[in-house]
Amino acid sequence: MDTRPDLVALDLLVRVAAGGSVGAAARDLDMTQPHASRLLSRLERQLGLQLLERSPAGSRVTAEGEVVVSWARQALESVDRVVTGARSLAAERAARLRVVASLTIAEQLAPAWIARFRREQPGHQVRLEVANSEQVLERVLSGEVPLGFVESPSVPQEVSVAAVGLDRLVVVVAPEHPWARRTSPLTPTELAAAELVLREEGSGTRRTLARALARADAPLGEGHLELASTAAVRAAAAPRRRRTAAAPCCGAPLLRGAGRAAGAVAVVAALALWTLGYQTSKKEIYALIHFQRYMGYLLGVRARWYPETIPDVLRTLAMVLVSRAFDAGEHGAELIESFPAGFAPRDGHRGLRRLREMYNYRIYSAYTTLFMPPSIRKQYNLPRAFPWILIPIVRFPFITALELVRRTVPGMNKIVEKINMRHRENWYRAQMDGREAKFDATGALRR
Repeated sequence: MDTRPDLVALDLLVRVAAGGSVGAAARDLDMTQPHASRLLSRLERQLGLQLLERSPAGSRVTAEGEVVVSWARQALESVDRVVTGARSLAAERAARLRVVASLTIAEQLAPAWIARFRREQPGHQVRLEVANSEQVLERVLSGEVPLGFVESPSVPQEVSVAAVGLDRLVVVVAPEHPWARRTSPLTPTELAAAELVLREEGSGTRRTLARALARADAPLGEGHLELASTAAVRAAAAPRRRRTAAAPCCGAPLLRGAGRAAGAVAVVAALALWTLGYQTSKKEIYALIHFQRYMGYLLGVRARWYPETIPDVLRTLAMVLVSRAFDAGEHGAELIESFPAGFAPRDGHRGLRRLREMYNYRIYSAYTTLFMPPSIRKQYNLPRAFPWILIPIVRFPFITALELVRRTVPGMNKIVEKINMRHRENWYRAQMDGREAKFDATGALRR
């Protein structure tokens, strides 16, 4: 077998790393998902590394995969330069724009910018080159390139500057690192004295950290591990390592409407559990509201955007439903239809295993009837719910009785919690056993 990786497989890996989805990456390259999965599996065999961790939520690049992705980007960029150069020789009359960007911007932001520019200006070609922030500034100052993007705390006065976004520099550690369990903030002295993994000299990320520590009278010392890409920095701080990484957190926060809607849907689902026999209390609902606000905070959604009371939740959901009704779009419809499909029995499974999968598939198909109006449900390709809708109806008195017992009989709540915990763990384990997500977000969920 040829050990040289296929360029298509490398391109596929880079796209999966960017989007977290094999299916979306496959569609970008106009291939089927099974074919894409085979290419990625062959790439893993060729390299002797596990590059992806697959789950129902999508595919996540491993620590080793992150490093391979950074190398793959460089290889693909080299190939792109060859292709771009060859095409420019054949079409010299086409307008060309040469752009150079720092590595983080080139990885996280520039691809979307260029795609939008090419849609709006189809007659123009864009050549993106990658360098660290210092090199970008040098090439712009020398007149080698007309436009550059950097992530740096300062730029020379000789260049014209426009801010296009903001990002944060964060400390990244592995879960077993002592700092992962800290409750108090790190001091500049502690950070400067730690064994850090940093970008190379000339990087905007490195310069930002050094400047911040110097202002706090804790100058950055020597002996730190230096790596030439942000992906490699994050990988170096991965589990089983005790190093600490300073890496940029680049990107826009969640839309306020999306964040509020997510919290509202979660709370309404808790209220709707009464239709199945589960007696969620007011205290539990408010605990869920608080949890959703906390999760939103971690994801970058401001707490003031979240509802604080149950009536606020219901008003928010009503507003979202009114504004988005009958407007799910192609990808929104795919998301809705993928919910029961995610529980469908898998080929090759037999016996009790297949029976369990069939039960989950049918009961979650029935749930779509309970939580979705018939007028809306008819718009989508959803499996029939009858007679399976009878299952939650028949279970209702038994679940209600169990809920009453666990809430009134001392000690029963802990017993039921242990049983439910074991049941959910087994359920998640069965669902995630090599199953890929049935929905890959490739576009907007609304037209």
